[in-house]
Amino acid sequence: MTGVLVGVSRAQPRAAVVALVWTRQAGERDWVEPGPAWTYAVDANGRVQARTRGVTLSVGGQRVTPVPRPRNAWFVNCGRGEGDGGGVATKRGRVSELDLRGPQRQVPLWETLPSEVPIGERTVTDELVASIGPLLFVRRRDWEYSCGAAHGEWRTSLRAIDLRSLRTVDFLPATRLTRTRLAAAQRDAMEHPVSSDEDCSDSFSVVAAFPVLDAHGQRLRYQVTCDVPYSGSDGDWSAYSTSRYVDVNALGPVLSPFAGVPAPVRRFISAHPELPVGGFTTVASEDVDGSH
Repeated sequence: MTGVLVGVSRAQPRAAVVALVWTRQAGERDWVEPGPAWTYAVDANGRVQARTRGVTLSVGGQRVTPVPRPRNAWFVNCGRGEGDGGGVATKRGRVSELDLRGPQRQVPLWETLPSEVPIGERTVTDELVASIGPLLFVRRRDWEYSCGAAHGEWRTSLRAIDLRSLRTVDFLPATRLTRTRLAAAQRDAMEHPVSSDEDCSDSFSVVAAFPVLDAHGQRLRYQVTCDVPYSGSDGDWSAYSTSRYVDVNALGPVLSPFAGVPAPVRRFISAHPELPVGGFTTVASEDVDGSH
C-alpha cells in the first residue's frame, strides 16, 4: 500500500490492520468537483498504518474500489445552422460512469449515457457520499443545457448500492422522516425564506437520506427540498428547489443491521477531527497485507 506511515518507524514491522476508514472532501454545489478521497488502514489502537488515494472497502473478505470515471460524449453544437450540420453531435464533452473495481472484475454500477446526446451541453458527475457496512451511497449530479433554452438545468439523485449483490437498495421509503422532524425543517426554512412572498411550509419533499459518521456517532441525515423559482434555487438538488438537512439518531430498519462503530475507528475519528469520514469497513489483516 503506497502512502505515508504515521507514528510507526519504517524499521519496525507494521501493526495488523483491523479497519479501513475513508474520508472525503465533497463539492458544495453541482458545479464544484469533489475533492480527493483517501482510505486509511487503521490498527487496533486507531493508528494509521498506511494511506491510499481513493475509496477502498472490504466486502465479503475482498477489497473493492468504487471509481467515478469520466468519459467522452458528443453533444450538439448549438451555434451551427442547418446548412452547417446543425443538430449533429459535433461537440465533445465529459460525462461520468461509476465503476466498481474488485478482484478480476470491473462492473458498471450506473446506467451509462449514449455516445451521442441530442442537447447542447451536459455535465454528469458521480460523488461517493457515504458508506455503512456493504452499502455505498452515491450522488449523481446532472447538468444540461438544451439549445435555445433560457438557461441550463440541473438535477440530482442519490442511490444506495449493495456492493455484495451490485443492486440498488430501495432505501428512502424505509426511512421516513417523522412529522416532528419535518415540521422542524419547515420552520427552519421559514426562518430563512428565499423571498418575502415565498411560503415553503406546504411544499417540502424528502428527497434523500444517507448515513453520517463523526465524533458524535452514527446518525441519518435527511435532505428535504422546497420548491422555488429558478432564481431562488441554491443549486443543491435541482434548478427549482432549495434544500435543508435534518439529522436523526435512528438509522432505520435498512441500516440498523450495520450499526455500531468499533473502538479502533472511534479512536481514529477522535485523533483526526479535521477529516470528514465517509465510512469504514472492518477487515482481517490478510485482506490488506501486501495488497497495495
